[in-house]
Amino acid sequence: MAEGSGMTAYVGATVIDGTGRPPLGDATVLIADGVIRAVGRREDVTVPGGTRVVDVAGAYILPGLIDGHTHWRGWTGELFLNHGITSMVDLGNPTDWILAVKHASAAGDQRGPRVFTAAGALGARRDLREKGLFGDGELPPYVYQVAGEAETRATVRMLADRGADVIKIFSDLDPADILAATDEAHTAGLRVIGHSNDVIASMAGGMDGITHLWGICATVMTPDDRARHDRGEVACPYAWADLERMDDLISLLVERGAFVNPCLVNEHQAVLAQTEEFEREGYRLLMRPDLRYVPLTAVLSCLTFWHKVRNYDHRLGSFPYIASLDEERVAEFREGYRRAQEFVRRFAAAGGRVVAGTDAAGSASLPGLSLHQELELLVEAGLTEMQAIESATRVPAELVGQQQTVGTLEVGKRADLVVLAADPLADIRNTRRIDLVVQSGVEVALGYTRHFTSAFAEVSGIGLSSSTPPPPRLTGIAQVAVPGGGRILIARGAFHSTSVVTLDGRPLPTTFVSPAELRADLPSGLPAGAHPVVVHTPWPGGGASAARPFLEEAAP
Repeated sequence: MAEGSGMTAYVGATVIDGTGRPPLGDATVLIADGVIRAVGRREDVTVPGGTRVVDVAGAYILPGLIDGHTHWRGWTGELFLNHGITSMVDLGNPTDWILAVKHASAAGDQRGPRVFTAAGALGARRDLREKGLFGDGELPPYVYQVAGEAETRATVRMLADRGADVIKIFSDLDPADILAATDEAHTAGLRVIGHSNDVIASMAGGMDGITHLWGICATVMTPDDRARHDRGEVACPYAWADLERMDDLISLLVERGAFVNPCLVNEHQAVLAQTEEFEREGYRLLMRPDLRYVPLTAVLSCLTFWHKVRNYDHRLGSFPYIASLDEERVAEFREGYRRAQEFVRRFAAAGGRVVAGTDAAGSASLPGLSLHQELELLVEAGLTEMQAIESATRVPAELVGQQQTVGTLEVGKRADLVVLAADPLADIRNTRRIDLVVQSGVEVALGYTRHFTSAFAEVSGIGLSSSTPPPPRLTGIAQVAVPGGGRILIARGAFHSTSVVTLDGRPLPTTFVSPAELRADLPSGLPAGAHPVVVHTPWPGGGASAARPFLEEAAP
């Protein structure tokens, strides 16, 4: 066998290796057996005879990208790969299912990114929970409900033993249980990341990272604003972050080496300067004929997502359409984004560890494309282009303890790389200009296959996301008279702001009062008898409630 047989050298590009070091011009990346064997200037790297040489002069090479916050679905693999994402961090899926995906990906049996996973999440036992992120609704099926040190430690040990790469926890976990979870995870060599409503307490409890910024903003609110937030009376917690309290918290996070995942594209999607542009970008992609295998509900969730806001006011319901809000509310969400940007700017300037992650598929960010949109927003917020690249390469690799295998272009690491046609340090949007993707030394066949399928396509809620309303529940009805002789039907249960009451199969003029109440105008002249009342919530997601009879009494 020839000396360089099985080797490939990518020659002539500028290498941006993900470490933060300056770019290396006219460089050579030599790989063999799926591993990087050399990285250096052309004149400094000896290319053995028989090596396959790929001329990439004028191009730019990055490490394979890593989306640091996803929820894998069976239809997402090609979308990630085509956007240069060779690894991803899954932060919430059923344990058996996502570990099977992880092992299949590692074996090369699944077309998609390499999977690192939390293999579930820990939350407070249901009977001990206060109303929080999921309100009164059902917890996701991947959440292990725990209470007490023994139960918490046993659950973390089980996840670690089964192959979790990181531990995910929710904000409702008791402080003592957070301490037990982090201690057990650290003993197993794993970091702990998750939601938090009190970041100072979470850091004291040993957490290593925070996903989303709502808890950070709640932590730096004034006491009065925090009390309103805790009562569920604040729609956009970001808007109430006290800028004067922010720096002390940032100092604590940086001192602790904490990872922060801002999720800008996922949290503020309807109030960006780029909202319409990003929506069109996603539309053009999803309308490709070879992507018809993407579930229709997922397509609709991704496209309607740009018209919704993530709301925290219990009186408004989850993810209302921004067009349904008054000007004062919209201004609150816009101010919230400005303050989220300010936190990101200060945190990055202080040397904080920013993780680029999109919550893709778990929420309605479009897998693959959304990571490039997130990088654009991070730079707009104040990261340098180099910092943004590190946030999607080196930093998420460190989060899951894989910095020795992926995340940077260095000798001995997996040969994951992305070849770009233009310089991402000149314009971060150039990360979209992908010419070539290499995963474990193998060049990925770019493009989409209309017959694409996955052995792991079936999972509860496929195509759905947290922004997709569930079917409505109708638990009771009543009527009240109004001045002028009219009547209003009151529907009680669990609804979305778009829900509509129907009577005898016909929609009634409906007013959303709260997630627990709708009011609808009853028509006059109803014949006596029972009339079925059904509440419909339109797509994406949604559905119809069970029927309840409205009894119209005969005239005396």
